Amino acid sequence: MRQYFYSITFAALLAVAVLSGCGDRPGNYGNFAEVDSVELVRDALAAMQANYPPAKTRIALIQDTSDAFGSPLVESMREAGYAVAEYAGPAKGDKYIAIVEKPDGLAFAYVLDRIGPDELRVSLHIGTETLSRMYRVRMSGDAPQFIPQGFWTHKQGG
Repeated sequence: MRQYFYSITFAALLAVAVLSGCGDRPGNYGNFAEVDSVELVRDALAAMQANYPPAKTRIALIQDTSDAFGSPLVESMREAGYAVAEYAGPAKGDKYIAIVEKPDGLAFAYVLDRIGPDELRVSLHIGTETLSRMYRVRMSGDAPQFIPQGFWTHKQGG
């Protein structure tokens, strides 16, 4: 009986540990893959344009975008016609900024992360929705090539 109790307890703790990594963790945004690619920026912008019309969409940045992906992405968004409100940092005492529609536009953040040694994922968090796409990274000489692995996924709602 005691062994059964320990097995159930261990299984429950393991399930909690595994599932805790499944939810969105506000505030963990950025270029964790440390890549810069005009190719990825163009692809991300095209996905945005297909889902959010530039002249009708206001964007409010909720993260610092000074990395090698963020700066060209924000510049490209502005050139495409998006109104982009700068990131002002979290309000005093706020630990995280929620992904919601803000008065100055849809909250916007991105994550570039490595899934494996030769795979990465781009996720764009826009309002309460997320656009994501996987890429295979292949070296071509000194420059990496980013090969899309399927279509953009579109997760709606919070």
